[in-house]
Amino acid sequence: MAAGLGILLSGRPAPWLWARAAGDVLDMAAVAPQLSSKDETVQRASGFAALTIGAIAALDVCCAIKLAQQ
Repeated sequence: MAAGLGILLSGRPAPWLWARAAGDVLDMAAVAPQLSSKDETVQRASGFAALTIGAIAALDVCCAIKLAQQ
């Protein structure tokens, strides 16, 4: 939430987007151990979560790069 507020309220949102990307890495680290779960339902849900986190991270990085160039 802090990064979101920083993005909205800051005159320089790029560093806040990089903070979001770092948070995405932490989220992925939290999900990764479940990808090798013996429970197929947990494994499937974790895979979906990992794909979603990856997509969001890609958007965060893309936006941070674009804003940093401005």
